[in-house]
Amino acid sequence: MSSFLIESQASPPAGSVVELSASDSQDNLTSPFNTGSQLGRKHANISSATDVQEHFNVVAGVIKVHFERHSNVFDGNRFAKIKNLWDIMEKESYRMRAIEIGGHFGTEDLPKSKYSAPLMEQLIIDGVLLKMPPRLDLFRKGNSPLQKLYIRNFDITWGSPLLRSSALVSLQLVSSDHYRPWDFRAPPTATEFLDVFKSLPKLEQLVLTNMGLPTPNGMPRDHTLCQFPHMKTLELNGKLEEVGAVLGCFSIPPSAKLVLRCYVNYHQDDMVVPVAKRFREALASGWLSAPLSTPSDKDSKQKQAIQALKLKGKVTTRKIIGLNVSRIKMSAWLAPVNIWGEDDSVPVPNLVIKIKHVYVQDSPVNANLSILPLDNLQDMSLNFSDGDMLEVMGNLPKLQRLHLDSSVGSHFIEHLFSKLNQGQAMGYGNLEDIDVIVYSHDFHDGLTEDNLDEEELEEEAFWVQ
Repeated sequence: MSSFLIESQASPPAGSVVELSASDSQDNLTSPFNTGSQLGRKHANISSATDVQEHFNVVAGVIKVHFERHSNVFDGNRFAKIKNLWDIMEKESYRMRAIEIGGHFGTEDLPKSKYSAPLMEQLIIDGVLLKMPPRLDLFRKGNSPLQKLYIRNFDITWGSPLLRSSALVSLQLVSSDHYRPWDFRAPPTATEFLDVFKSLPKLEQLVLTNMGLPTPNGMPRDHTLCQFPHMKTLELNGKLEEVGAVLGCFSIPPSAKLVLRCYVNYHQDDMVVPVAKRFREALASGWLSAPLSTPSDKDSKQKQAIQALKLKGKVTTRKIIGLNVSRIKMSAWLAPVNIWGEDDSVPVPNLVIKIKHVYVQDSPVNANLSILPLDNLQDMSLNFSDGDMLEVMGNLPKLQRLHLDSSVGSHFIEHLFSKLNQGQAMGYGNLEDIDVIVYSHDFHDGLTEDNLDEEELEEEAFWVQ
């Protein structure tokens, strides 16, 4: 599996915050929306409804609930405490503006009652589920001015009214890598998906991570774009073709930050198509309300300017053709390679040279970088040596940082520095920093992808910023 990466928090309403724990633990729930000071914070362990009610009396519109579970054994006393908490929440939900629920729990812990929270502006459910959850709708009664919704590791249906609050400004649906709902439930249909996002015109932040996306084949050919005129950050995580299909349904401002983590299964037969070409096709589908850069000619009409690109993953390089560079950062080995000869001084002014000792797996020569819109690239990493790449780099007007990472890098690097030292760097834009990664050939013959210790893999990346 390999992946691509192309590269808000807010404070809850002011006032007292009551933290309620359904166990003896007093661990705080970490929230993506909690910033700044927490004035008037109180923490209460639930032992009875009376104790809980006592602390609710000082709440100024914010409740924070944290479940802690130390074993999988059913604890009747614990369930009673949770039910007491739920009873109080239901009674007090009419005046709650921010509700956070988190900790270790399963949906068997939660009573089946529904809640009405007409004033709720922020809801966070951050649950480390102990069992695969059934679908559970929360706060289904009534409409609320919900502005921030964060769901992590907790199942929510695409039909939930929570996802159709027209006041939503920030929506984050996140599952960690070890908990992926798509493993046990079908992804949303195109109709379900589009119905949700057509009802959210005020979104400024949207994060969908490991939640499953509709398949490209299910997307209608003729459909109205989901308009997000206020979008500031859009982050999608999914299969390459699915992400491309979703982007084809979204219209966002050119100024919006776009983060895409696109997984590619390199064992598939269609991987004979260059990854770079597939990636460009996924992007060049009319998904922006305006192009990120003004095209200069007809050939570049469909090219959007990319400022950050990362190819990450344990890649079998001989099976992927096209854009295919993989940097594997491992424990240091000595690399007795003096690329500058006897003189260790840096011959190029205004450049910072850093030597790292890293083994880099083999990569095929790449002649397809031109497939991607790289006019705005500022930071580039390579792990193959090819004389043609000198010409490619010379056509990157905004290139500032260059990371060279090659199994036969000494000749290529010498050639590059020779050109730079002779004053032939005019075509290299604003190049200011070169990071050279070399390794000793003595370690190469006996080291293959199959015997690499995965615990040693600190980074596998192609990074362009």
